[in-house]
Amino acid sequence: MSDIMHIVLSADDNYAQYLAVTIVSVLSNRASDDRLFFHVLDGGIREENRRKIIEMIEQYEAKIAFHHIDKNLFSGKVLNITEKNHVTLATYYRLLIPSLINAERCIYMDCDMICRTSLAPLWSCHLGDNIVAAVKDIDEDKQSSRLGLTHYFNAGLLLINLKYMLEKQIQKQFFQFIEEHHERILMHDQDVLNSVLHGRIYELDKTWNCQVCKTHKCKEMGFHELSRTANILHFVGRRKPWMWGCKAPQNEEYWKYEILIGHNRFNLLRILKLIKLYVR
Repeated sequence: MSDIMHIVLSADDNYAQYLAVTIVSVLSNRASDDRLFFHVLDGGIREENRRKIIEMIEQYEAKIAFHHIDKNLFSGKVLNITEKNHVTLATYYRLLIPSLINAERCIYMDCDMICRTSLAPLWSCHLGDNIVAAVKDIDEDKQSSRLGLTHYFNAGLLLINLKYMLEKQIQKQFFQFIEEHHERILMHDQDVLNSVLHGRIYELDKTWNCQVCKTHKCKEMGFHELSRTANILHFVGRRKPWMWGCKAPQNEEYWKYEILIGHNRFNLLRILKLIKLYVR
């Protein structure tokens, strides 16, 4: 196994700032001997924003590569993307990871996450004959029942055996599932991943994808309590920490990392969040 950790994220220009926050949370909590290589599935990030992210990465002596996405690969596919469901085409980009990332394995992270610890223990996880490792979804009961599966995992954090994916032509199977079962897809690429990889997903401890939001389900699943110590926080609600009205557990911690990216947009929301964070 390579000692270089390959970490993959996906964003368009609207999510460039949040992408940077997730990256800097990983960088600022890495172990001294962690070697990190970030890969961004680039859905149209402006040159100015790419340059800022590269400069930030270089300060931490890490590496980064931007991978252009050919949107024509999704042409003609029924993806149920609407303004109402707050999903863009970028969410499907992770289905292309096997053909874009030249490594034996990688860690995929969503851009509404912050990391609190080194990713080395996750990176060294033994997958056995499984293709990916993931944490069960906060709504596993509902989603697994809907798709007729025994388990249902959240795709926001994945440890992926890329070598195995290529050997088994998994990417081809992803697109075949979309073609043949698009009417069953509600949770977008997460449904595709769970359906195609069912029975070949290793269950990770919930600390690697602590899904937090202001719901009773968050408490029932133990995520609310776990959020105090979890390795990775995943803000799964519609209201993210950078939005008004976000009440997810530990949402103020997000702003510690937002400060580190050196962004100069001090709006009222940010000021109020910082005051709340440092005076309590």
